[in-house]
Amino acid sequence: MSTDRYVIHLAKCALKNSTPKEKPENLSWDAIFTLADKHMIANMLWYSVNKLKNKPAPELWKKWTEIKNKAFVKDIIQKNEYRQIAGIFEKKKIRCMAVKGIFMKNMYPGSDYRTMSDIDILVDAENTGKAGDAMFELGYTCKKKEAGQHDIYFKPPVMNVEIHRRLFSDITWKNFSRYYRNAFTKAEKTDGYEYVYKMTDEEFYIYVLAHFYKHYCKSGSGIRSVMDIYIMNHSIYRNIDRKSLERKLRNLNLLDFRNQITDLSEMWFGRHKVTPELLKISDYIISSGTYGTLSNNINNRINEKGRLGYLIFSVFPPLWYMTDRYTVLNKKPYLLPIFWVWRLVESLVTRRKVILKKLKAIFCGNK
Repeated sequence: MSTDRYVIHLAKCALKNSTPKEKPENLSWDAIFTLADKHMIANMLWYSVNKLKNKPAPELWKKWTEIKNKAFVKDIIQKNEYRQIAGIFEKKKIRCMAVKGIFMKNMYPGSDYRTMSDIDILVDAENTGKAGDAMFELGYTCKKKEAGQHDIYFKPPVMNVEIHRRLFSDITWKNFSRYYRNAFTKAEKTDGYEYVYKMTDEEFYIYVLAHFYKHYCKSGSGIRSVMDIYIMNHSIYRNIDRKSLERKLRNLNLLDFRNQITDLSEMWFGRHKVTPELLKISDYIISSGTYGTLSNNINNRINEKGRLGYLIFSVFPPLWYMTDRYTVLNKKPYLLPIFWVWRLVESLVTRRKVILKKLKAIFCGNK
């Protein structure tokens, strides 16, 4: 058994609350932990490893246990903070809707099993200022303001909150952006609130899948994303109108992807047979880590545009791409050449290693 197969086995046992097989002698606990940590599931796998007779060496097991304990505490903090944010947004009459992890984690056997780096909250674009003021009242500072999609807020020790104006970029994901342009119409009011919304089960399923697909195509996505699909298929999926769901997924060009990932999730955590196609997808996801890799991103872009096309796009991005980052170009598009130079200088200062890796991939191949 390989390291990745054993990690999947441990994840499966955690999801099903069953006792895993002992670690094969040819495998290293260090390698198992490293892969699990890369995919941000080490805390969940702790519950499986804890059932084994032969555990990791004391030093590694102590480190692993600390990660599990921190995830447990972070889960409590995040849920408590979300209640406070929802409360102050309701008080200030700011229409809002949390998406992804804060609800996804409640479908797992233990909510701390499913980690999340931040809480994503959608508000109406005209309310982002009011939302920011509310976050300041709760003790948050603004880490980053982005003219396009979201602003990022932080509160020690672990809270990151992204306040979104929209769920998908109008530039790079037009199909999804169009579908979610009026996202609140795909939601319902949370019990006891007038301004706090949550997606219906059907729309939540579609959104989680679409978000997974975005990362999968761009840089890759990890084991946790496949687990999310498996968990939804075995929980909320039973309450969804199948015909309506399939029609919407087909219109969004997501149906084939959904079927492939469902088959993969059943191959990993259920009893679906192994196929060459699923093994190829599995290898890509295992290699991606939680949020994908720069190498995947570069390779995917080169495959899409060709080496010369990717080089031209990287140095001279089109106006539609640049306006998402430099919004002044919406009103003054003639400044585009100046911002090409500014972007290049900025990247040479802050992202030199990324540029070198891109150039190596374009001219030498990304190996």
